[in-house]
Amino acid sequence: METTTDTTDLLWRKSTHSTGDGDCLESASTKDGVLVRDTKGSKHRHLTIDATSWAQLLSALKS
Repeated sequence: METTTDTTDLLWRKSTHSTGDGDCLESASTKDGVLVRDTKGSKHRHLTIDATSWAQLLSALKS
């Protein structure tokens, strides 16, 4: 888990399927892959996922 990366300038995106109750994940692309965080959690804690693993996860979720 990555917890020290400065994320202030990243473009965080949330799924259009998200509801307004705060139970969402956000993702931001970086040169090393994708950062994922909980919208109701700390803005400074996130997971770092390499690009290949992220693509595989999205493919599995969509199938």
